[in-house]
Amino acid sequence: GDSVSVWIEGFPPVADIGAVASITVFFENTRATVSRIRSSTADRTVIDIVTPAVADEGNLTVAIYRSADPSSTAVTFLHLFTKASASLAVDRASTAGGLVFEATVYGFNTLPLESYTTMDADFGGVSGAVVGMVSS
Repeated sequence: GDSVSVWIEGFPPVADIGAVASITVFFENTRATVSRIRSSTADRTVIDIVTPAVADEGNLTVAIYRSADPSSTAVTFLHLFTKASASLAVDRASTAGGLVFEATVYGFNTLPLESYTTMDADFGGVSGAVVGMVSS
């Protein structure tokens, strides 16, 4: 999931900002992870959450509440969720320069594995080489 910071105004303050379990967050029916409570005052609470993997795109209702009192502390809003078109993960790097990474691309047509030799990679105007394809 993505890491998101959320500012909540008028939320009951959390006395111990280390107690991340004291706040619960749901995206529709899927629980998110509260990774950090940055601050919490009577005016504003700021939390970092990791969004859950969600299958559907579109507007999702997000509910945030104090775990001990969900009925009276709930804050809800709509979040427009869109699936990523690609993700990158570093595989290895060289001290002489260059970087090898794994790219997962969604919505791409199925291709023969050997077709990687006809592909180009462009990083903001800097050419890179596609050195292999694992699956398609």
